Amino acid sequence: MGYVYTTQNRGSSWENVGHFCGYPRAGDFVDAQHGWIISELAIWHSQDAGLSWHETVLEQQPEAIDMLNLDNGWAVGNNNLVLHYQSNMPTDPEKCRAQYDIATAMLYIPCLDVINPEQPQTYHATLQWQNPTPFGPIQFLLLDVGIAEQ
Repeated sequence: MGYVYTTQNRGSSWENVGHFCGYPRAGDFVDAQHGWIISELAIWHSQDAGLSWHETVLEQQPEAIDMLNLDNGWAVGNNNLVLHYQSNMPTDPEKCRAQYDIATAMLYIPCLDVINPEQPQTYHATLQWQNPTPFGPIQFLLLDVGIAEQ
């Protein structure tokens, strides 16, 4: 079992504020109150500086998380796992479920959005595997916009 600790005095002392199933793998705090931690098949979220944690159980294991702000963030893992968190996401999981089309070798992620920081517009996108190997190129196909290579 893994634990999370907090300090209020720049590391002079530490207090245990949470334990998780499995060991914490990654985490990200956007401010002193709000943080997310990845553990075994779950993402935990705290809104009170880690005093309490709320678990979201997952079917696949995320390995990294990057929260851009309270309303928007990403978690990724092995086996093509890409999770996009938005506070205004549809609550119906069927509306955001990724589907893999064997005929075209395309992975459709209906709720994946690509944001250009230079132009604050959001584009709905699909993820397209051009060469389905572990090190093959990945392209995001921006609908009605064009192709942006990663």
